[in-house]
Amino acid sequence: MRVLSLNEAWTDGPEAMQDLLGSLFAWMAQQESTLRSARVRAGLAKVVANGRRIGRKPGAKDAKPRKRSGYLQRYGH
Repeated sequence: MRVLSLNEAWTDGPEAMQDLLGSLFAWMAQQESTLRSARVRAGLAKVVANGRRIGRKPGAKDAKPRKRSGYLQRYGH
């Protein structure tokens, strides 16, 4: 895999170094995602433990109907 960047000098080094650094950055991103998910779960558990509800109230409805085109535009279909 060859990565080129005008702003990052490390991408212009040997391919072995690119592979190593790319793997390291991917691992760091995965660890950050895992920690963020754990913090979110802990926060939600704290809210539930305090007796508050998460999400919409039962029976809640949108103020106006949703349009299918918005979903298609957002998700590129």
